[in-house]
Amino acid sequence: MDNYIKIPSSQGSYNAQQNILDFYIPSGGVYNLRDSFIELVCHAESTDATFSDAVYSVGLRWQNPPVADVNTQTHFANASIVKNCFMSTETRGMVESLRRVDMLRQNLMILGKSQVEERSDDYLNANTILDARQKAHWGLFSDLNKQGAVASQYRDQVPIQIRLGDLMDSCNAVELDTSLTGQVHVQVELNLDKVKGFQSMTNDNNILPRPDDFTATADGTQVQTLVFSTGAVTGGDVRRAVPLIDCSPYYVSQHIKVSATGVGVGNLADVSRKIESIAWDGTSLTLTLNQSLGTVDNAQGYTNFVVEIVNADSVSVNFDSANVVLRQVANPQGMRQIAFNTYALEEDNGNEQLAFRKQYQLPGEATNVMVLFPSESDDINSRNTNITSFRLAINNKFLTDRDVAVDSPLYYNQLASTIQNMGFSPRNLQQNPGNGVQNTSPGDNWTAPGKNVYVANYLQPQQSDKMLNVDISAGGTGVKKLAVFSQVPRLLSL
Repeated sequence: MDNYIKIPSSQGSYNAQQNILDFYIPSGGVYNLRDSFIELVCHAESTDATFSDAVYSVGLRWQNPPVADVNTQTHFANASIVKNCFMSTETRGMVESLRRVDMLRQNLMILGKSQVEERSDDYLNANTILDARQKAHWGLFSDLNKQGAVASQYRDQVPIQIRLGDLMDSCNAVELDTSLTGQVHVQVELNLDKVKGFQSMTNDNNILPRPDDFTATADGTQVQTLVFSTGAVTGGDVRRAVPLIDCSPYYVSQHIKVSATGVGVGNLADVSRKIESIAWDGTSLTLTLNQSLGTVDNAQGYTNFVVEIVNADSVSVNFDSANVVLRQVANPQGMRQIAFNTYALEEDNGNEQLAFRKQYQLPGEATNVMVLFPSESDDINSRNTNITSFRLAINNKFLTDRDVAVDSPLYYNQLASTIQNMGFSPRNLQQNPGNGVQNTSPGDNWTAPGKNVYVANYLQPQQSDKMLNVDISAGGTGVKKLAVFSQVPRLLSL
């Protein structure tokens, strides 16, 4: 029976400045690299001046360092936390060395995964997309209890898993015999300066349900519960209804503020309370608070309740340790060759040219080429709204019979054909990474932060290096940064 072993990184600690991790896999074992992964062990913390034990829904968001504390909205793959990586062995030397794997894998994730598939991976993702039903983010860092009286809590050790095969295609091998390769060295450079913790569920009165009105039937009644019914909505206020507990954004240990119009008593204005327990009977949701909202007499009460989620004073994610987790094969089949695709990269700058023309040297074996345009806001999405058309040529022979206009049928034909030739299924031609930050409307999940653009074509392999001619027409501020990725097949013989 296969089992998993864990090997810590050579570096005892790491941070945004010390961001390189080395893993040394000893010789002697056979490992299924496809089911192996790097885990970055971390934990979340928050501060709350009112309730020190309040718990928040925490996630990671992308932050672009050139402008202090400017955050982008993009959803990102776990693999994008790695900027550069390589793998080498004692007897076979360098296997793969990839630069800007963060940008490459981000865009392959966008094109190769449908929106449903990406949402279904939220149980693994450090950055999640707003849940369409619950209108909430449920991340890795907290155990949030939506029913009962058990307090929610932060997890002490949260492993962010980055599958080795999502970084390097050679690591999609189901068997690597290290008795033949000798010691294996894997190194990754992390983007810890570009990710930060944030409160992933914040207040928005447009989506939060409102409690039912309350009227006391006896003097001296303590108002310590809020009830959300599934019955008829009064006054056309659709926010009152909680048809299922799945649709509730509330959890135990959550810090909320309550406002209401008093009937026979004073109004409530932003009264801070913490949720102590939650009950659901199939027809109504009841929140029990840590303290009464007030004392009312018979026929007195409150109407027009508004419940708001309070923002934490601060939220952070701290990285503690790192390991590579390997699946050890108990009954190997004796694979002696590993076929895989690697990527060569050339980075350039168009210097805002409106008619960009340049030639690049590609490996002769290259079977596909994709030109990406690093976004100025996040540097991983391929986004430049100025580009209007392009045309590629190999050794001065055009690959299309006309210019390829962005968003034209020919554009999508070339893009889909290239992605398929690269070994992926084109599943998301909306070319949008998704919004990993917004809290207001699930309809905005795939409209912001914007649409990506790609210059892509499949190629014929040849013996010698080939010259790629890139012609791009643009408006506005023209062509800026670009990255030319060429896919190259390789064979590792053991």
